Amino acid sequence: MEPWTREWKEACLEELRAAWAECQACPLSQTRKNVVFGNGNPDADILFIGEAPGEAEDESGTPFNGDSGNLFNALLVGAGLEREQVYITNLIACRPPGNRDPQKDEKDSCGIRLNEIIYLVDPLIIVPIGAQALKALARGRDWSIKDHHGHLFSSPSTSFHSPSDPNGLEVQGRLFPRKRADKREVCLTYDMIPIVHPAFILREDGWDPKKPKFPPNGWAVKTIRALIKIRDYVEILKTRRQDPSSAIP
Repeated sequence: MEPWTREWKEACLEELRAAWAECQACPLSQTRKNVVFGNGNPDADILFIGEAPGEAEDESGTPFNGDSGNLFNALLVGAGLEREQVYITNLIACRPPGNRDPQKDEKDSCGIRLNEIIYLVDPLIIVPIGAQALKALARGRDWSIKDHHGHLFSSPSTSFHSPSDPNGLEVQGRLFPRKRADKREVCLTYDMIPIVHPAFILREDGWDPKKPKFPPNGWAVKTIRALIKIRDYVEILKTRRQDPSSAIP
């Protein structure tokens, strides 16, 4: 199978999913119902990374289900995006008791899985969802999610060997070229635009799925605007990938 094709990525992600299905790396393995690995388009241009599974996700085994998932899907539609286009995962794959914030040992244990997902999907942009995801992916920058919601920044991804070629070269270097057969020979610093978590929007806006109109000037509307910005920036990056000499406006 040709490396870095959609089919290759899908096979590698399924292999990785199977390897993590019975994970016992941290105490959350004793309280979870399901490992919530992640799902979506294995060749997505946009990778969404949330914080941790909630009760609905723990029950189903898929990320962003329940009320937060319904709102997340509605926000994507509002921005002209489809869930099938993107890939979605979380910092950690198991639900913390009481939906508390992920602890350092849990994020460290699950960080291998997350970084391998980033490596395999190799998106054009990563979208941290919520304060915990922003803090982890901003690599030490102590930023407020409200202040940085919708703002562009760049952050490096941890190097990994290709799962199908453990003796191959590690990722080293910088942004472009990307999504090529020789991707392992260059380093990736990913552009990121964070958004607030749908659970926060539910609390702040009081969104009712039976009344799908979003409150004007609320966080849902702000998030749709941020998602439109993300969608449009991806198109710019696609042009940049095809012609590295082209300027980014």
